[in-house]
Amino acid sequence: GNSPATIQVHGNLSLGPNAELRMEITSLGNIKKFDQLIVAGEFQANGILTLENHLPLQNNAAQESLGFLERIPLVEADTISGEFDVIQGNDFLPNESFYLDVLQTASKIEVVVMPTTWHNAHNALDVNGDGHVSALDALFVIDWLNQGRRMVGLPRAAAAGKFNLVDINNDGFASSIDALSVIAALNIRKSGEGEATMQEFVPDDLGVRYYAMQVAYEDILEKRKAR
Repeated sequence: GNSPATIQVHGNLSLGPNAELRMEITSLGNIKKFDQLIVAGEFQANGILTLENHLPLQNNAAQESLGFLERIPLVEADTISGEFDVIQGNDFLPNESFYLDVLQTASKIEVVVMPTTWHNAHNALDVNGDGHVSALDALFVIDWLNQGRRMVGLPRAAAAGKFNLVDINNDGFASSIDALSVIAALNIRKSGEGEATMQEFVPDDLGVRYYAMQVAYEDILEKRKAR
C-alpha cells in the first residue's frame, strides 16, 4: 500500500549489493507512522538505504514532527551484519539546526535526530539539555577535556543516547572557557547579582580547568549537604 507498514521476516534476511531498502516516516491522522523491518534471525545490510521523511525536525518532539535525539527504529533483528553502501534521502544533509543520522548496532538500525553543532541554541549553558544550569554542566565539559578532546565537529549518534552540548560559546571547540562560563553564571546566581548569562574569559590553561572543576565539585557537595 501507500502507507507505512511493519514487515516481519521469520528467518535470516540478506540484501544483495544491488538491493534498495526504501523506508518512510510520516504522520497519519496526527499519529506518527514509519516503515519498520523486523527480522527473527540475522539481517545482512547491503546495497542502498533510502529514507523518505515527511516530518519536520525540531527541538521538541510531537506527533507531526521529529524532536531532538528522537530515535526511529527502522530495522530490528536478532543480529545485524554488513552495512549499506549508500544511505540517501532528505534530511541526511545537515541544515541550520538538525539532521538525521543513521545508527547501526548489533541488533538495530535507527535514524536519530541530531543537532548540527555541539552548541545549545536554546540555552547555551545547559550542556546536558535537562532544562537546568548546574555544576554538572561544567563537569561534562571538563570530562570532555580530560579525554583530550578539543575540536567538536559534526555530532554523530551514539548507542548510549547521551549527548552533551559542550561548545557553550559556539566557536567550534571545547575548552575550559566553556566550563568557566557555567561556573561564572552559577556564581552570579548564587550571589544574587542577576540571572545566569554567558560570560567571556581570556585564559585557557590547565590551571583554569582545575579551578572550574574545583568550584563545580564544591557546589555539588553543598547541594548534597542541603538534602
